[in-house]
Amino acid sequence: MVSYQIDDELHERVRHAKIKYTEGDAETCQKMLERLYQILNQQTKSLDNTELRPIIPAEIRAHLLMILSDLEHFDIKKGQEDMDLLHGRRIPDHYLVELNQIEKYLDDYDDVSAEERIRSLLLTME
Repeated sequence: MVSYQIDDELHERVRHAKIKYTEGDAETCQKMLERLYQILNQQTKSLDNTELRPIIPAEIRAHLLMILSDLEHFDIKKGQEDMDLLHGRRIPDHYLVELNQIEKYLDDYDDVSAEERIRSLLLTME
């Protein structure tokens, strides 16, 4: 089920990039495709979890708090950068789906939904 949701997410990312391109926003389209490349690269590395350094829930929580702070200060770009710090880590599956959704919101510059999702995830981690 996780791989299906991730594949669906990748499809949506490509679709949104295509929309940006047809609207004449080649710069945003390129950024979206670069992000897609990073995701695919991370997923490829994730296939061999032996080389990924595991991350504990406390570290995930710390990253989420950093991202939340970024968003509260209206710095979505910094939030995206802080989210990227989680790439290359072995994230437990039950957090991966939520983190992918948060990243999607950040990529879509939907900081309101990203904040809500982060707060919700933080509550489940207490």
